[in-house]
Amino acid sequence: MQIDDGGSNGVVVIFAWSSINDNHLTSFVDLYTSLGWNSLVCRADFLTAFYPEMALSLAFYLLSDLVEELKTRPCPVIFLAISGALKACMYKVLQVIMGDCEAQIHPVRMDDSQLVRNCLSGHVYD
Repeated sequence: MQIDDGGSNGVVVIFAWSSINDNHLTSFVDLYTSLGWNSLVCRADFLTAFYPEMALSLAFYLLSDLVEELKTRPCPVIFLAISGALKACMYKVLQVIMGDCEAQIHPVRMDDSQLVRNCLSGHVYD
């Protein structure tokens, strides 16, 4: 994730398939950068859509990076799902921050989940 010293408008978390063309993904990152937003990209592979434990592991990894940024400077967060990435990882991230997830291997602290919920400002789907 790009870390800004306070000049960004927020963080857009881009959920994408691993097979997405890099140029296509870069165009999304460039668009949000031009609008003053930092980007955090989560590339889910095909199997995460069928193996919830893989999606859960990816969700914890993503949330740890996001929480680290939000603890430094809370700001608006937008989740952007490209193609089928909603079914591959984004749903698990939402379950974790809402506390609706099955037994958690690496539990996210309640304070961290609350921080993400407080900063979450919207969802965008393509």
